[in-house]
Amino acid sequence: MKIAWNDNDIHESEYDFEWLKARNFGDEARGDYLKKYYRPEKKLWSKKDLQFEQFDFRELVESDLTLYKWLRCMAVNGTAIISNTPQEERSARVIADRVGFIRKTHYGEEFEVKAKEGTANVAYLSENLQIHTDLPYYAYVPGANLLHCLVQSKSQGAQNLLADGFYVAELMRNEFPQEYYLLSTVVVNWSDIGLEKETSSVPFHSIYRAPMFCFDYDNNLERINHSIPQRDSFFSVNVKVVREWYKALRKFVDLIHAEAVEFKTKEGENFSTMLEKKKNCDFYQ
Repeated sequence: MKIAWNDNDIHESEYDFEWLKARNFGDEARGDYLKKYYRPEKKLWSKKDLQFEQFDFRELVESDLTLYKWLRCMAVNGTAIISNTPQEERSARVIADRVGFIRKTHYGEEFEVKAKEGTANVAYLSENLQIHTDLPYYAYVPGANLLHCLVQSKSQGAQNLLADGFYVAELMRNEFPQEYYLLSTVVVNWSDIGLEKETSSVPFHSIYRAPMFCFDYDNNLERINHSIPQRDSFFSVNVKVVREWYKALRKFVDLIHAEAVEFKTKEGENFSTMLEKKKNCDFYQ
C-alpha cells in the first residue's frame, strides 16, 4: 500500500496493509495492542482458585516455545513452578539468563536465604518471614523473582505463603474505597540499612518514597509496596492522615492473609513470581 504525503517535500511511503491496519487509532486496534502485545491482561486469583502451572527446567532451557509459555504464564498469572531444577546454587541464573540480565541490588545478583547470627536482615532469621513484597526501597525493582529450593525441611513447617496482591487491591477498591484511596495516595517512606558482608564491605542506606499502591500512566495498578521491616520510622505525611492510613493498612494485611495460599516446595523446585504483580513471602528455612 502506497501513501503520497502532501507536505513541503512531496514523497511516497510504502506499507504492508496488515501492518498499517494494526496501527490504526480505532478503539479495537488500540485495545488489542495493549492487551496482547504491550502487556497481556492479568488474571487475578483468590485463595480458592489458584492453580500453579508447572514447567520442566530442561525444557525451559532448550525450548523457545516452553520459554514463551512460561513468560506468558508469569505475565498473566504472576507465578509458576519450575520442576526438576538441578541442585546447584547457580541453577536459577541459567533460567534468568534465558530472559535477560540479572538486576543487581546491594545484596548482589543472587541472594541466599539462610539463618545467620547477628543479622539485621529478617531474611536471615530462623523465624518465619512476614508476608511482603521485596525491595520497596528501590525506585525500579526487578520484574521477577526466582526462588530455588535447595534444601527442604522434612519436619512440619517450612511453609510458603503466597497471595495475589492485585486481587486484594481490587477487592479493596470495590468494598473499601476509602482505605483503597489512602493506600493509593499517601506516600510512605521505605528504607533498608545495613552491611551485606558476603557481597560488599560497603554499608548501604537505601531510601525511597512511594505509596503502597502505585499506578502506571494508564492509571492501572502496576506495583504494590508492602514490607513491615522496610517501612521507615520516618513517615513524612500530615499527622491528620496517619491514624486513618494505619487503619487502611490493617485492612489490607487482614485481607492479604485471608487470601494467602500455604504450600511447601520440594527440593529441586524453582518458584518464580512477578514482583510487580504478586505479593509473596520468601522461603522459610
